[in-house]
Amino acid sequence: MNTYRLNNIDLGSFGFIAGKQNESNIALTGCFDMPARIGKTFHSWGDEHSIEPYVSASEIQFGGRSISLTGYIYGSNRADCQSKATSVFKQIDGFTDLVPLTCKWGTYQVYVNEPVLGNFLGDHALKISFSFREPVVEMNGVLPVATGASYGIDGISFKELGGVLVSSNGGQFNRPAPRSQTVNVWGKEGYAVTKTETNELNLKIFIDQSGLVDFKNKISSLSALLAAPGMRVFVPERGTPFSFFVKDGFKVTNVFSHVNRMTGMLECKITGGNVGVLALLPPVVNAGNDYTLDPSINQILITSASVTPRSGALIVSVLWELAYTEPFGLSLNILNEDTLFPLVKGIDNRGVYHLKLTARDSNGNSSEAFTKIISRDQPITNVFPFTFSYNLL
Repeated sequence: MNTYRLNNIDLGSFGFIAGKQNESNIALTGCFDMPARIGKTFHSWGDEHSIEPYVSASEIQFGGRSISLTGYIYGSNRADCQSKATSVFKQIDGFTDLVPLTCKWGTYQVYVNEPVLGNFLGDHALKISFSFREPVVEMNGVLPVATGASYGIDGISFKELGGVLVSSNGGQFNRPAPRSQTVNVWGKEGYAVTKTETNELNLKIFIDQSGLVDFKNKISSLSALLAAPGMRVFVPERGTPFSFFVKDGFKVTNVFSHVNRMTGMLECKITGGNVGVLALLPPVVNAGNDYTLDPSINQILITSASVTPRSGALIVSVLWELAYTEPFGLSLNILNEDTLFPLVKGIDNRGVYHLKLTARDSNGNSSEAFTKIISRDQPITNVFPFTFSYNLL
């Protein structure tokens, strides 16, 4: 059974048993949502079509998200149920700051921000719903790596993002509506010819993974992609590419958890913008972990590097180089230096080898990152200096 703890107190001690959200088989909803941005996210210039998105790193901040928990408080009679519920309410009344809500699905720092709703089902069960607010959401997902997919987002297919695109409804093929007008003319109808607003599409993505860990990782990765600076590019299987940014986050509903499968429906509104006024952002390059080797092991396969394109670009080349060494003058060989995961050989001398990874995208921008290989002496094996003349039992 999934245990729910609020401020480290097991709600089960008050007779609480988790229920199911509508069109779901888990008791929690909102816990997988991407929060909406806060502050000004775009500007609508009166003399230009579309809008100017605010998508530089310094302009992107996020708010919180709402989480709901539903279940039942069981008791010997109505009075017992009400008494147990009152005990829960007293615990909540004592909170003076955020408290952890902990369960199988994760841990969330929350406060109760709406009435706790109760409704009796017979004389022995009180259906109860808690509404929480998580004001600070950790968005630490790993950016997915573009593979040059023909359809998807920024060269990443929806399968690689975790699921299947169900629909992309909206005005992609429409001319956006003109901006609203306020014109008063005495004695007749006034009018004004205005510039257009911007198009928006509603994406529905069915997330289908083998379990909770993969489910959460894919959603966090997609959240990281949509939260990254710059514009994204959605390429449908049929239609034209659509340059967009996300200002309202996304919601994950219809969550079902089974032994070897977890699914949910992710719904996200994407907003088009005038990319002509934006600087194209270079790729994000991560050269990966540092490595420590003994001289007898003179080679290593780099496995933790990653490159993520931005501004709708694709990665066209990567290159590994030996930048410098400590002490100066050491050498090594990099096999497959034009791939993301090269084999480095010939690390025969003690020292530190600094490697540089450079990636260039289809917009002509490039970025670089560094990692190092530390070659050290053989480890010293300490031998216990004493022997015993008797057997140890």
